[in-house]
Amino acid sequence: MKIYLMLLTISLFISSSLGAKEGGYSLSTALVGMSMDYTEYDDAGAILDTEKSSFSGIIGGEFKLGYTRVLENNNWVQVGFNLSSMVGQTNYVGS
Repeated sequence: MKIYLMLLTISLFISSSLGAKEGGYSLSTALVGMSMDYTEYDDAGAILDTEKSSFSGIIGGEFKLGYTRVLENNNWVQVGFNLSSMVGQTNYVGS
């Protein structure tokens, strides 16, 4: 968890130094929480497997680096790189 806080702090510093422009580079970060509630059934309706977790059971971070180029006539092109990493536990019942 310490590594996520360190990366979040560094990325917030970098994103604030990039500033807002019409075009150019952008960096964003987010803390992510995910819950799972999955059940799979066979053709007869019997449960094959389930997987569940709470919203705080799986946490992580997301980092986005993008580049926007403004073209003529207000057209634009955007490319980017997204990285998400999450850790946690789920309760899986099945085979």
